[in-house]
Amino acid sequence: GSAAGDASLYAVEWFFDVGRGSASVRATAALWCGCRLLEGVGHVTLDTPVNGGTLPSGKSRRLIEKFSRGLAKQLAELWDVEAEMVAETQDEARDDDDAVSVEHLSGLVTVRSPFELVQGIASQSTSPKRPTAQPDLQKALALQAIAISSGVLQSRFTPLLLNTLYPILHSLVSKSSHLSSTALSTLHFITHVTSHASPSNLLLSNFDYALDAVSRHLN
Repeated sequence: GSAAGDASLYAVEWFFDVGRGSASVRATAALWCGCRLLEGVGHVTLDTPVNGGTLPSGKSRRLIEKFSRGLAKQLAELWDVEAEMVAETQDEARDDDDAVSVEHLSGLVTVRSPFELVQGIASQSTSPKRPTAQPDLQKALALQAIAISSGVLQSRFTPLLLNTLYPILHSLVSKSSHLSSTALSTLHFITHVTSHASPSNLLLSNFDYALDAVSRHLN
């Protein structure tokens, strides 16, 4: 990413498109690759936020900043999609409660032999299933990408807090310790690159952004 510069933005975009498409193992791997490439393109490292963002001047800088701005907004929408899915699930549960059906079944009950039962248990224990979805890891990597975008934009990232504050605050109270700690690190990183004295100072200075984001999700 560092060697190719803005010419590699097409590859970075492809990885993030795959990563936003689902929470599968392949998608989370794509998000990780996208994050590492974007670090190189933006000359940002998550370890030293103060020294990040030394972009070239001119057209290349404008392209990288425009890409980072759009990426932060797109990744923040992952939390909007989750809220919509929760609402749909609740609606479906209500519909199921309203339409209770009673069905009488008749016929033969299949009885499995002890040998078949033991064989089935053995096959399950010897071949553990690989997780097919990793939503918490997907969100943690999305927060990493948002942090990298803030390192690229630095003080110009402040207007994007309108979009990104809710994902960070929502993840802070997650039951997943990894997601929660990533959100806290993201908040500290953004605090440094936007030149705020502390995370609390950042939140108080942009309280209207946080209030607007939370109220929209409540609606």
